Amino acid sequence: MKKLLVFPFAVILILSLNLYSQNPDNSARGCVTEEGKQLNFLIGSWKVKGKNRLRGSDKWEEYVGSSKIKFVYDQCLAAEKLLIKREGRPLTITALYSYNNIAKKYQWVFAHSEHGLLSMYEGPLENNKFAFSYAFEIGERRIMFKRELTRLTSGFEMVASRSTDGGTTWRIE
Repeated sequence: MKKLLVFPFAVILILSLNLYSQNPDNSARGCVTEEGKQLNFLIGSWKVKGKNRLRGSDKWEEYVGSSKIKFVYDQCLAAEKLLIKREGRPLTITALYSYNNIAKKYQWVFAHSEHGLLSMYEGPLENNKFAFSYAFEIGERRIMFKRELTRLTSGFEMVASRSTDGGTTWRIE
């Protein structure tokens, strides 16, 4: 009796998978979404200019570096490698950009060679600006971070800030 039920089940499963795979919206799309395509402008090789706050100080240093961003999965997941110097030492930053189709949020995963800390920021896209945020606790202390990435006509700009008072005040990094 069990053998008779297995065959019809297998036929139904194969037919269902075949119909699913013939639907162009399902098979060709993969992880590509219209929202994910909003990341396309990031792709390329970039000259990077910026400022870093010096450790334990209110003084800033300017830096120039290079960044290369390319898709890992076509129009779904982009990877970045950024090379700069901070306080005279080389600093490598690795980042991933994506759109989480389940949570309906953009994501930015970030790590650098200085600390090795892996941080995942999430947030919306509003008026050509990605508003990524992230928070973590060290003991009783909660530190919040924001990264605002704004699309420009010739690239993009990222502004980083942090709050140690629950988001009441923000300090640009």
